[in-house]
Amino acid sequence: MSKHIVITGAGRGLGHALVAGFSELGHRVSGCSQSAANVAELAKQYPQHDFQAVNVRDDAQAGTWAGS
Repeated sequence: MSKHIVITGAGRGLGHALVAGFSELGHRVSGCSQSAANVAELAKQYPQHDFQAVNVRDDAQAGTWAGS
């Protein structure tokens, strides 16, 4: 059964590894990173998923992203 996985900090380190792992398992992934460059790279690597540049410490940005 496929699930929708949401990952903050998806642009590098553990977050990026989680994107790879959940994608390999066939889950749908939505992720964010502060870095627009990292988001662009994720979008190239995993075009079937959704990634956005978001500062999760900014309530307005995080709320907009979570509502999308």
